[in-house]
Formats: sequence, C-alpha cells, structure tokens
Amino acid sequence: MYARVTFSQISPEKMDDVLGILRDKMLPTASRQKGYKGYLLLGDQTGKGISITFWETEEDRAASDQPSEYYRDVMAQLAPFFKGPPSVENHEVMMMD
Repeated sequence: MYARVTFSQISPEKMDDVLGILRDKMLPTASRQKGYKGYLLLGDQTGKGISITFWETEEDRAASDQPSEYYRDVMAQLAPFFKGPPSVENHEVMMMD
C-alpha cells in the first residue's frame, strides 16, 4: 500500500469549512479513484493538518497526484483556506494495523 501525506496550515477559524469540503466533496470523489483505500486527517488547535490518502499501488497513487483532474479539483477547493502552500510527500506503507 502507498500513501500521499500532505502537511498544511489552515486558519483555525476556517477548519469547519475545510472539514465540510473534505467530507462532502473530496471523500466521495476520492473513493471513486482507482486503487483508493482510505483517508486519515490529523490536526491540532493551531490549524496544522496532516492529511493521508492510502492507495493500493504506487501507480494508483501517482495517477491521483498533481497532474490528475481529481487532485487539481480538491486543491483548488481547499487553496483559499491554506495559510501557505502545502507540502506533499509520498511513502510506502511499511506497517499498518
């Protein structure tokens, strides 16, 4: 399994708006992407967030990345809420329980 990890900073007062977009728009679209296996969002009171999407293969993860319409749409909806550009890393999931 493979993961895309996105680190972001959002104004804490905008967190409810972001959660609504993720829940109502991003997750339904993500679940229709080839190889999609799940989503995890971590955050704190300062608005720092860590978003992780899980993919069956590295090819599935790569196909859903920046060049894809799916990724561009999600990032365009969230862009107004970011305090700065998000940082993205890709990883292989070594262990999960």
